[in-house]
Amino acid sequence: MLATYSETMAFPSTRSSPWNLLLPKEHGAYVQLGIALTSGLVLGHGYTHAWGQALLTCLVFLASEPALILLGYRGSKLQSAVKSGATGLLAVLSTLALWAACLIWWKAPLEHWQSLIIPIMLASALLALALTKREHTTLGALVAAWALASAAYPVAILGGAGTGEAGQLALVLVGIQSIGTMTVRAFLESLKGSGQPLSRALPVFLGLALVGLGFASELPYSWILAL
Repeated sequence: MLATYSETMAFPSTRSSPWNLLLPKEHGAYVQLGIALTSGLVLGHGYTHAWGQALLTCLVFLASEPALILLGYRGSKLQSAVKSGATGLLAVLSTLALWAACLIWWKAPLEHWQSLIIPIMLASALLALALTKREHTTLGALVAAWALASAAYPVAILGGAGTGEAGQLALVLVGIQSIGTMTVRAFLESLKGSGQPLSRALPVFLGLALVGLGFASELPYSWILAL
């Protein structure tokens, strides 16, 4: 549950520390991303490019908040209060990310580039939800969980893992974080008295479905145990 994308976090007062205002507010996302990147590094063989991709992912994640502030999606009051800081931070993070991307992906083989397709698609979907202010809906929380879990895949590939084992790792993380996200949302809805019986049971159904998928796909027992 601690790793679940925050559902109820309100934007802080502009009297808070300026640096705190420029950081992503979804505290659970830090845990989800940390688990995904650590898992990808462990599955690989510690190659330098894998560590570089993990760093690049963190830079992009941190750059999301100042970008949304400057685009006006965090409120005009907050935008005017921290505009200069957001501009500077975004410039620094973008420069570092571009530099890291050039070092990691310059002359990278095609199979490495292909590992970015799903994470980029999910990140783009999450960005679209954020721009329409739907990132804190159930759909937004699930897409966030999937996007953060998928970050493990290119890290594992760049670390020397095979596509099969890297894909299994990503699926395990997607399954775990989906169940966690739906469980916490159902719990919060129950506290508010707005949860429907079906929504409360959905995490159980989701967990059983994913375990069944594991059996049907003849994946390793550790895959099913992790779920």
